[in-house]
Amino acid sequence: MQMFSDIKNKTVEQLKALRDIGLNEISLGVESGDDWTLQRINKGYTSADILEQCHKLEEAQRGEFTPLSEKELMEELKLFVENLECDCEFNTHQIIAALQYGIDHYDMDRLTAIRNNKRTL
Repeated sequence: MQMFSDIKNKTVEQLKALRDIGLNEISLGVESGDDWTLQRINKGYTSADILEQCHKLEEAQRGEFTPLSEKELMEELKLFVENLECDCEFNTHQIIAALQYGIDHYDMDRLTAIRNNKRTL
């Protein structure tokens, strides 16, 4: 069972109860962890709110939040583009090929350093 919800107003006890009745996946729907970006797209929450929700999940024994590695991010993006169904003018085959090349050849530590020095993505 999975749930798409704002857990901000749920207590740790409520999260534990949801776990106990079989909930095994919670999606927070986080688009960014950058406060400037979150404010600009009117998300209604801050990076501190995201961390608070992650800490609640940890306390409720949902497991630790582990961000995807650079390679995993590229693989997720490639999977997204491969399954994209749209009437679009761009060549998805070129994008997929470029992502696969990156997955196979890029220095992931260098990409992580670049990402860590960016304000937004």
